[in-house]
Amino acid sequence: MDYNPSQSKSKLLTRSFVQWGAVLVLAVIVIFAANTLRGILRSADLEKAVKLQEEAVLLEANAIRYRLEAETLSSFYLITSLGAYISVNPDLSQEEFSRFASTIFEAKPGLVNIAAAPDLVIRYVYPMKGNEAALGLDYMKHPTQKLAALAVRDSGQPVIAGPLNLVQGGVAVIGRFPVYDESGFWGIVSTPIYLNQLLKDSGLLDEQLSIEMALRGKDGKGAEGDVFFGDPELFSGHSLLIPVQLFSGTWQIGVRPKQGWVTEGPNASLIDFFVIFAGCLVVLISVLLNIYVLRLHKSREVEASVSRAKSRFLATMSHEIRTPLNGIVGVAHLLEMEELDEEQRDLTSTIISSAEALNGLLSDILNLSKLEHGTFVARPEQVVLQEVFEPVHGLLKVEAERKGIALNWTEIPPECSTLVVDPLVLRQVLWNLMSNAVKFTKEGEVRLELECVQGGDRKSEFLRMVVTDTGVGIDKSRQKAVFEDFVQEDDSTTREFGGTGLGLAIVKRLVDGVGGNVSLRSEKGKGSVFTVELPVG
Repeated sequence: MDYNPSQSKSKLLTRSFVQWGAVLVLAVIVIFAANTLRGILRSADLEKAVKLQEEAVLLEANAIRYRLEAETLSSFYLITSLGAYISVNPDLSQEEFSRFASTIFEAKPGLVNIAAAPDLVIRYVYPMKGNEAALGLDYMKHPTQKLAALAVRDSGQPVIAGPLNLVQGGVAVIGRFPVYDESGFWGIVSTPIYLNQLLKDSGLLDEQLSIEMALRGKDGKGAEGDVFFGDPELFSGHSLLIPVQLFSGTWQIGVRPKQGWVTEGPNASLIDFFVIFAGCLVVLISVLLNIYVLRLHKSREVEASVSRAKSRFLATMSHEIRTPLNGIVGVAHLLEMEELDEEQRDLTSTIISSAEALNGLLSDILNLSKLEHGTFVARPEQVVLQEVFEPVHGLLKVEAERKGIALNWTEIPPECSTLVVDPLVLRQVLWNLMSNAVKFTKEGEVRLELECVQGGDRKSEFLRMVVTDTGVGIDKSRQKAVFEDFVQEDDSTTREFGGTGLGLAIVKRLVDGVGGNVSLRSEKGKGSVFTVELPVG
């Protein structure tokens, strides 16, 4: 065939138009894909940041919630002790009532007064000064007090009312408790607690808090009750809701960060840079590829020459394009070897994965095979028991020596020396059981025994810890109750040894949460044996 310059030029122009059109289409696709990828990565980054912020907010708010429950319930628990005293002494004098009530006032300065109403008529008040007008008040004749008093009498259960405004000034939460003697219903005992003092003692008024909080649930109605503290807006929109358990009913806390929720993830700028860089690189490669191909076609007038040039071009571009791309992958792998937090490691993995995907796109253009991507494998945490046990032993040894009791720790069996287990659960369970044993043992010894045992299905393995003491022991009727919040064996135990009664409740929740088991054998005055089995592996 004769060479025709006009036809050759026309073909080159047509080819140029088509190829530049393809480059334009590819550029549009790349821009759309890059923007989509950017949105996905930024959304995931923001979601993770918000989740971390929510966890921090819940941690701070729950600490206040625990203190609020403890302050409220502990105050009212003291009043129940007065009710128990009245049950035994239903005909007590005002002097006897005042003497008992004064000890409660010393323990809880937030109380306004304490009143007792046999047959629903107030006949005892402490302190008397400032509360004389309350004597003789008949609940059945008082329109605002009648329904609450009847609710206590008819249900036989404590009733928490308010917050409400007091006649003598201030806002208070009122707890009313039924009292029974040998003949049946005796009356009720009630006490108001100043709301402001209650909130202050629980830390809710601390100006250093990084969160803002509101309370609702007047009269223990939970989400159905009125807001009595804070901004009502905290119960709408993006706010976290936390229940507060009372004797009867609940309150509800609405909480969010003072500075508001994050609106942009911490790695947004890095994501933008990477996506823009990757998109520009693809477009640039396409432009360079198109220019190169056009020049190659232009430099050849015959089809055979163009074909040979194209082969050389493919070989050259394969090397030239992969060189900088492999550099990106190499730098990302070096980054991955550095000490990174989980978020940075995830982003580095994203860079590597995206670069490998781009490499696969180039491979398609150059007619090469695609690259395979790696998968993330979770790494279980191995714990050396000796490293967990030694600090606990060191702390308890001092107290044991001070009390003159023996603290015996059996050697860790070789098969249990290193286990896959949650170190936080292990440490918390060990500390609570051992410190409890030391606290409630006056003489004798506290012993810890360890054993690795197989589960009933022969496929699971457990770390068994047995804590034995020669302490005060626990009555059989109270052995289940000691695993509940704020419960000890009896009131004398609280007075003699102190504590809040939360240690064994924490152990029970942690062990149950990881699928373990905790059991108790005890006899009053002869010590206790706690057995815990934690799943490992």
